[in-house]
Amino acid sequence: MESKVAAACVLGVLAWCVVEARPLVGAQAGAGPRGVEAVHVQGKIWMLVTPDGNLALQVGEEGALLVDTGKSGTSDAVKAAIRQVTPRPLRYVINTSAGPTRIGNNAAFGQSAGADVNAARVPGPEIIAREAVLIQMSKANYPVDAWPTDAYLERERKFRFNGEAIEIVHQPSAYSDGDS
Repeated sequence: MESKVAAACVLGVLAWCVVEARPLVGAQAGAGPRGVEAVHVQGKIWMLVTPDGNLALQVGEEGALLVDTGKSGTSDAVKAAIRQVTPRPLRYVINTSAGPTRIGNNAAFGQSAGADVNAARVPGPEIIAREAVLIQMSKANYPVDAWPTDAYLERERKFRFNGEAIEIVHQPSAYSDGDS
């Protein structure tokens, strides 16, 4: 019985840390509009904390890479949070699934959107996702500007960006058939 109580206490403390202490992790760039907060994780990696889930951001000399774009309608807040971290252009977006909180702002960051986070008219970022994400989005009538521009079929997609290895690995039978 004592071990169950001890385990419950440990889990309770961990849950409190995730919910309550989360903003205390790392350096912070601060909260942007609509509650999107940039939290420095380590090195070139930031977490954009949103009310609907977290997004990952890698920044460096070559620009920025964003993992997922967040829930539709929050693009201005996400862009503002990115601007707090870096003035460099957004070069890549990686969609981890076709879930609405993962691809909701794709069109706002898409090819014809002039997607530089500083509002300069530059080519939008390359949007990378598993081919199943592209298929799901096209069937659901998402605008073409929101679709992945680089849909891969292999189990993994690897490249280097900002001097670091980027590895996108397909996770079959996770949330959907397109999860990475």
